[in-house]
Amino acid sequence: MERTINKHAYPIIDVMMERAEAQAKSEGDCITCAKGCNHCCHLLVEISWDEASELVHWLEEQSEEKRAAYIKRIQANAKLSRSIFRKRRVTRKFANPVSDDSDIAESAFDEYFFKNKIPCPFLEDGACGAYSSRPSPCRLHVVTSNPEDCSSSRAIEGVETPQIFEDVRDEIGPVLASISEDPRWGQLGIMVEAVLKDKGMV
Repeated sequence: MERTINKHAYPIIDVMMERAEAQAKSEGDCITCAKGCNHCCHLLVEISWDEASELVHWLEEQSEEKRAAYIKRIQANAKLSRSIFRKRRVTRKFANPVSDDSDIAESAFDEYFFKNKIPCPFLEDGACGAYSSRPSPCRLHVVTSNPEDCSSSRAIEGVETPQIFEDVRDEIGPVLASISEDPRWGQLGIMVEAVLKDKGMV
């Protein structure tokens, strides 16, 4: 399968975000996201099958020892995420990849982040271990407020993102949909584990 996401969509997202950041800075905003600040790496992240496949491709390029360690964390993340989804009738179907346009209930997001603060399985030493292959939600996430406002122990209402970045997210959605090779999507750990199973890697 051609790596359409990495070859086409991710470069487009990166260029659009670079331009948006330059404009935001020209208007007096300061992007406060930086390596080492990883509050957002504990959010429930939704990704497509293609994005999960790109992460698995990245895993295949790692050493056997490193790959095994990541896969162990991915499976633990997927298991905990499924346990959260299975608690509620309205979220049970999200325990597996889905292909419709429904929304995950906000209560699941809250339990994932505020109650459990579950780390992304690719988070390593306070930074993204798979940065070059990180999915679109991660590429599109920036704030201009105090990084501590992103913490699960602080009021999330304090998080600020300039409108220009919201506009980029709105614009990139149709692009991602148009090049998607598989309609399935879901929580990051669950999706990556599903692709690993599909490829016979677990």
